[in-house]
Amino acid sequence: MKKLFLLDIKKIDDNLQQSENYINKTLQRYESKIGDYENNVLTEAVFTRLGWSNKYKDTIFSFRTLFCKIVEIYSLNNKIKLDNGAVVRFYFRDNVLKYTINDISKELYQYNKETLYKKATTQNSSLYKVLEIISNDAEGTIWNDIATFSELSDSLSNFTPHPGYPFNQAKGCITEVVDSLNLMVDKIQKCIDNEDNLEYNENDYKKIIELEQLKNWKEWLIKNQSVYCLNDFYSVTDDNKIVGTKLFNDQSLECPLPQKKEDILESLNKIIDLLSKRAERMNDAFH
Repeated sequence: MKKLFLLDIKKIDDNLQQSENYINKTLQRYESKIGDYENNVLTEAVFTRLGWSNKYKDTIFSFRTLFCKIVEIYSLNNKIKLDNGAVVRFYFRDNVLKYTINDISKELYQYNKETLYKKATTQNSSLYKVLEIISNDAEGTIWNDIATFSELSDSLSNFTPHPGYPFNQAKGCITEVVDSLNLMVDKIQKCIDNEDNLEYNENDYKKIIELEQLKNWKEWLIKNQSVYCLNDFYSVTDDNKIVGTKLFNDQSLECPLPQKKEDILESLNKIIDLLSKRAERMNDAFH
């Protein structure tokens, strides 16, 4: 039954073209504006069987944020040229994949979420060229790990109940959290330590989460850590603080995403390991 919790739900989605390129399938889901699968019928049925809440659900890790950061790192380490010889460099800022041409930046030089698939599958496009370099690096090891993460990102192992509105909205909008549960845990604890409210921007509107609500979220995370098989994603210290599990050695709220190839490998391996272990816990809880 463990396979159920590792199943890439894209594989049974009739709205998507079936392909062996799992990365492109994820990008195609974005283009088709098919949302994350945590609210579909299969997820709700399994959560009900587990005795889990279906009221508020979210993903644990975001595939897109790490994917875009990997594209940035590889484009900076390799010269990506247009047909006219101009050099393109990608960078991931403000939750958007942007680029420069000969170090010139313009407002239009960016790919939104829905554009990624077309650019990734158009031969001779700059993004296509970067992905070719990644696929050929380290004998395809990194590419294979990205593909595995793209599958797991749309599996039950990556879906979890959460404390309630606006937890998932804040997690997806706070720049230094990069839509990752382990960093959201650290952000909550940091605000509590500093006795601060949590402020973030959503669609150019300033949002504020009161300190008391953050404390309630923290208690929820402690109380439900084992219930929702989240034991490996954060820990609770002896003085009752919550600490997110690092995906790479230098990860922090100040450095949330990889900065070099070694960080990429470490992050991918850690994510794959964490979600695989959670699938085992979920399987045990299912019986």
